[in-house]
Amino acid sequence: MIGAIVVVTVLNMFLGMLWYSPALFGSIWAKAHKFEKKKCKSTPMHIVGSALVSLVTASVISFFVREFRIELWQYGLLFGFYFWLGFVATNHVSGVIWAKKPLTVYFIDVSYILVSLMMMTAILAAWQ
Repeated sequence: MIGAIVVVTVLNMFLGMLWYSPALFGSIWAKAHKFEKKKCKSTPMHIVGSALVSLVTASVISFFVREFRIELWQYGLLFGFYFWLGFVATNHVSGVIWAKKPLTVYFIDVSYILVSLMMMTAILAAWQ
């Protein structure tokens, strides 16, 4: 299962780079945050941080996939969706309510996490 964890970690990092690139949602996300484009450049620290977050997420998902015996990618997608709905979409609303995070940022961030979780759970379920 370690090979699968490494693969989904790398895929998740790639997804994040693509999602937040100017070609997709990066420019909209930065504008909604009122960030200057010059300050949105990634550094080695960003890459290492992203790798660690992706690795921990993949490891935890792998644990749940094994423990719940999720063996079909379709069930992996469903599990990823419910995990996202119960823990991500709901918890990120507090940033909108209390920190006045723009709705645009909320939707970009939670939709990335939705795709990420569903991708990782589907692959890890199918890998078994």
